[in-house]
Amino acid sequence: MPALVRGSLVHEILERFVREVLARPPAQRPGPGQPWSADDRTRIREIAGEVCDEYEARGLTGRPVFWRRDRAAVVALADRFLAEDDARRRETGTRPLAAEHEFGFGDDGGVPPVELRLDDGRVLRFRGSIDRVDEGADGSLVVLDYKTGGVRDYQGLSADDPDARGTRLQLPVYALAARAATGRPDAPVTAEYWFVSDRAGFTRVGYQVDAGVLAHVTRTVGTIVSGIERGVFPHHPVETWLRSMACAYCDPDGMGVADLQRAWERKRD
Repeated sequence: MPALVRGSLVHEILERFVREVLARPPAQRPGPGQPWSADDRTRIREIAGEVCDEYEARGLTGRPVFWRRDRAAVVALADRFLAEDDARRRETGTRPLAAEHEFGFGDDGGVPPVELRLDDGRVLRFRGSIDRVDEGADGSLVVLDYKTGGVRDYQGLSADDPDARGTRLQLPVYALAARAATGRPDAPVTAEYWFVSDRAGFTRVGYQVDAGVLAHVTRTVGTIVSGIERGVFPHHPVETWLRSMACAYCDPDGMGVADLQRAWERKRD
């Protein structure tokens, strides 16, 4: 099963489960920091099985001999997710508030886009979808973006370098969207990538999105916009070893990155 398909499958399982939980009466949802019930654990395994059946029926799951192994691993991952989520919410004192929260889509009646005011007064508008938003008993918010790949390329993210030199702009925008969704523009927000896989050990990478982080990201976005307006926006591929593929899933024939690297070396001065 291709990695992108596996990622979509896992995302769909988690989205369906959290949406079902949020559709319950408030008294039947877990409170801040409260663990999931035995019924919840049974239900997420059922949802995992249903989604696996759907993906298999659509012919997305690869060869049967491998899918039998992968399916069991996906169901086990869904079960472990609740145990890891118990520990995370106990630590943060939070409860689920929203799943797949979309903003900026649709002109009539939809959630408006997120606006980021640049230092020169102009405004950029963003649209997107947040995997999950949690809320603490004190009104604080936690934004989660699920990842099913490796953590290596995200490990340098912090409040001191919140956008990885302009390459990771997602979390601050999501934080603004979460504040807008709750109507609390000053709510404390922690934004994290959550690596939902056994290989990545359910690692979380993120930071608190405060005024300093937003100022940093605003400067970064302003630099990007100014470059585009001046016609200075060459493709800048990631560094690769001996021009090998940076990502076997993104560039499967190995042809794109090397050409972009040569163009970058020609243009960068």
